[in-house]
Formats: sequence, structure tokens, C-alpha cells
Amino acid sequence: MVPAEKRAARRICCTFLLTEGAELDRFLAKVRGVEGVPEDEIEVLFAVYERLRAVYPRTSGEDGFCGLGSVLFDGERIWVADREAGWLSDGYADLAAMANLLDANEAEECAYLRAYFGAVPDAYQLARFFLMRQLVHIFDAMVFLCLGSFDGRVHLDRVIEGAWSVRFGEALRVVAGMTDGTANATTKATADSPGE
Repeated sequence: MVPAEKRAARRICCTFLLTEGAELDRFLAKVRGVEGVPEDEIEVLFAVYERLRAVYPRTSGEDGFCGLGSVLFDGERIWVADREAGWLSDGYADLAAMANLLDANEAEECAYLRAYFGAVPDAYQLARFFLMRQLVHIFDAMVFLCLGSFDGRVHLDRVIEGAWSVRFGEALRVVAGMTDGTANATTKATADSPGE
């Protein structure tokens, strides 16, 4: 028999990390309490998460389920849509989850987005997509580390590697500068320090 607290659980995906509230706080506390992972690596994971969270635009709704079940085909075009929440979720979440399965490089990302959007992606779309890919890795690392799975280690290594990339800092700056047309001083300061 499934305990009551498990029956009340809901599906979450990476955009859950962009929400606020007690449920997120409990999740993050559980991640911080994971045993067997060096504390400094957990701190890097949270530092990268906080930097990304500071600039990434919030969606206006709930998160849904990200993954291969979100792919639709209308006979001409492939659509990636959140099957649980549709327009309520961040469309980049599903695109990023798919790209992370493929382990796409920058050229493949550009081709992927061009095929999806029907036009060459601009700097903001590329940056937002890259940051969402990082958020997917952060979320996957957190979930799998809590489950004691080796996959958590793989995703944690990707988060740490990405945090030191020039591309991460550039993406933070682009998205911070485009969110609501301007960025506040705190957001710009956060985006301007890629390796810290």
C-alpha cells in the first residue's frame, strides 16, 4: 500500500526549481542533506542554481512533465509540448530535456532550435535554451543524488563543468539583459561573474 504522502505527490520537472514556497524549500533541504557527496560539490551545485535562478524568467503557471512523452507530430511538424500543463509551463524545459538526452553540441543546438522555431534562433533564444539545459542538469543531479543513483553524479559533473564555461556567463548576461527589457543591478552583477 502506498503511504498517503506519496499518493498526494505531483509530477515535477526542472521548472519546479523556479517556483517558490515550502514544497521547494523541503526539496532543496533534502538535496542539501544527501550523504556521500562532498560538501563543496553540493555548494557548487547550489551556487550555480542560484545564479541561474536569479536571471531566468519565471513562467506564469505550474510546471508539468518534461520528456519524450511530450513530443507531438501533426503530419508536417514536430512539436514538443508539456503534456500536463501545455502553455502553462516553460516550453524551453521540454526542448532542453530532449537536447540533454541527445547531448547536443552548440551547432546541433542551433539546428535543433532553427528546426523547432522555423527561423534562425537569436542570441536570447540560444542563451535561454542553454540555461534551461543547465537547469535540467541541476534538477536531474538533485533528484538522482537524493535517490542515491550514479546518474546524480553524472549530472552533477555536468553542472560543475558548465559552471566554469564562458558560455554559462555569456548566457546569464544575455538573459539578464533581456528579461523584462532591463535587468536590475543585482541580476547584472550575478550574471557578470561566470566562474565564481
